[in-house]
Amino acid sequence: MTNLELIPLLRFKTERIKNEWTADELDKRFTAIIMLILAYNLKEANKLDKPCIFVKITDICRTQNEQDAIYAKNEKYKQTKWKSVHQYWRGIDIICELQDGTNMSEEWHKDLMNWLNSTVKYCKSCSHNTALYHDVGHGGHLHLQVYWENETRLV
Repeated sequence: MTNLELIPLLRFKTERIKNEWTADELDKRFTAIIMLILAYNLKEANKLDKPCIFVKITDICRTQNEQDAIYAKNEKYKQTKWKSVHQYWRGIDIICELQDGTNMSEEWHKDLMNWLNSTVKYCKSCSHNTALYHDVGHGGHLHLQVYWENETRLV
């Protein structure tokens, strides 16, 4: 299944993000990770008697100016700016939502995060995870990332 074939089950915050989803620069491991999330969502939607739970991609590629704007109020960032995996096409942010656009709960996202981190290993030699639920000032979301070497894989 290609990135384009997943689009009916995906939503995008902007047209730019939709275009980034199909860009050659985006790390292809995200296709597999998103497919896992969609399968998880469908299974859980059946338990809740919901027709479908969509994945809305809210961020992919980020410029330095966008990174600076997001962390403008962060005191640690003001002292020492850091790069983001988003700047290297190795990070995406998502929100799971119902048909009407209502976001799934923080608990839902954290359960998904824990399942993903037990299913997809970020790196053999580091303590980072593939999935992180956080809010950097723009609302809670699931941040997904893959390691720069081809280590990120199914457990």
